[in-house]
Amino acid sequence: ALNDARPHRQHETTMPPRGADDDDGASKRTRSGHGGRGPRARWLLYGVGGLATLSVVHRVATRPQQQLQHRGVVGVETSRPGGASLPAADALSSAAQSSSSSSPTLGALEAELAAAKAASVESAVAFSTGRLQMLSMPRGEADEEEEGDAGSGARGLRSSESSLALSKDDKKAARDKATTRQQREIAKALEDMLPAPADAKQPGVASSSRGDTTAALKHGKVRSSTPAAVVYEERAEAKTSALTPMWGLAHTPTNDAIMALGFGYSRLEFARFVSTLRRTGYAGDIVLATEPEARMKPGVADFLRREGVLAYGFEYECVKKKKGRRRLLVTPAGCVLTNWYAEGDTRGPRPLALTRYEMYRSWLLQYDPVASWAIVFDFRDTFFQRDPFTLVDRAADQPNLHLFAENRKVKTVGNCVFNSGWLRCWGKHVPKLYANRSVVCSGSTMGSRDALLAYVERMIVEFDSQQCHMTPARTESDQGYHNYLYDTGALAALPGVRVTHHEQGEGGLVNTIGAMNGYRVPKHMKGPLDTFWKIRDNEGYLLEYDGARSAAVHQWDRFHKELVNFIDGLVRDYDAHRAKYFRGTPTARL
Repeated sequence: ALNDARPHRQHETTMPPRGADDDDGASKRTRSGHGGRGPRARWLLYGVGGLATLSVVHRVATRPQQQLQHRGVVGVETSRPGGASLPAADALSSAAQSSSSSSPTLGALEAELAAAKAASVESAVAFSTGRLQMLSMPRGEADEEEEGDAGSGARGLRSSESSLALSKDDKKAARDKATTRQQREIAKALEDMLPAPADAKQPGVASSSRGDTTAALKHGKVRSSTPAAVVYEERAEAKTSALTPMWGLAHTPTNDAIMALGFGYSRLEFARFVSTLRRTGYAGDIVLATEPEARMKPGVADFLRREGVLAYGFEYECVKKKKGRRRLLVTPAGCVLTNWYAEGDTRGPRPLALTRYEMYRSWLLQYDPVASWAIVFDFRDTFFQRDPFTLVDRAADQPNLHLFAENRKVKTVGNCVFNSGWLRCWGKHVPKLYANRSVVCSGSTMGSRDALLAYVERMIVEFDSQQCHMTPARTESDQGYHNYLYDTGALAALPGVRVTHHEQGEGGLVNTIGAMNGYRVPKHMKGPLDTFWKIRDNEGYLLEYDGARSAAVHQWDRFHKELVNFIDGLVRDYDAHRAKYFRGTPTARL
């Protein structure tokens, strides 16, 4: 911006006297480059362009600062020689003024640019998706920030006696994120301001100099030296639901749990999920966010109560519904929960596809950190053939967070317009970085209680910081967040989390088949599940590539004509022989 506002030195630096140019009109047009405009007109354009550039610089500088003020984030401080602290904006603008004293006009421009850099640096410190070191905070202040600012994407980054430090890898990540000249300048300023740590520490963690402090991590996530389970439970104390399961049912804390958001469906659609799961002999909890009983379709309430489903009748209000565009999700966008929280929903309008993670968090806190595992699922397009919890290895040295990929022969991040588009929320260059990665589907995630809770918390933090649903693309999906956090290693960096992903048709837990019949897949690369893909047995069950029956099948509706009669047959078999299959809680059995 500064270069554009400065007169070009390769051109004339002084205005020639009137009549000095005796060339004809064509020569004037060629020399001036402005279609016959003379030197005076050219200088006028330079002046107007400079004013416009300053206006743009001002808007760029103030926008992140306004965001910081809105989110309750204070400015980052740097150190003066001698120990005195100096606000970042003052530090850079002061340096700019001192270096440009010989040219008042140019110095003012440089000061404006320096202030813009400083404001952008402060924004980058608060919202950077790279791993940022923690700022120490007294425990009382941290608790007040958590309780008083539930809707902020960067909560309570405040410190009076702490420093901010980035490792070499963190600095490189900040540089990689810069895709324009201005962003690269901001990233470079950020590197210059933040010294490297004196000793090597776990990425994203900095020890406090006080024993009675906790730490505020990037995006406001609070982490301390205590075990991960305790930290996440402390952060979520105020996030439990004001609702309880309907019909007097209750969570069994030592049970495994399968969770989903499912509302507005018929009895048969509920049965395709619930009955096929109970038919496997699954005896754990089934937890669903549904509509209140009064709005359920005929037969649904009686069915859910009979099957011991822990149903939460939540309500919501939507600010705006999308019209005239292809709806990838059945859940609305721009909604707030009206009865989930005792003190009201303070996080602002957001898609229900994101809101469901708050529901998962409330539910996970009901379970034992040691004994329980859980899976969160998309509801409408999932059915079960085996109990998935009987197949997972829970040993302490095995993965405790499992993600499930779509078929990479027909879909990768790079060749899927939707998944690559969702990743652009973090920068236009990001899809290229992970173009050859498998697409991990956000519609099914399995883990131990603690690992899954850590994952859910991390997703919510990223929702709040990125807010992709507020961009011009109005992204309603959670899958971009899911892939970004996995591909960048952010999930692997969570304390106590050992994350892995399973390719489609491998591992036996969840078989995600939708991409195999995608409408963008060439005809020669798709066909029936039995004759083309050869993953159905003689009884119709879906198979892994090693021949074992998949525990759960996700996105079955992409093969609706092939599978719907088979699934409904499982439902009818369960209804006819329920006494044989049902292993639910005694309360539900009565």
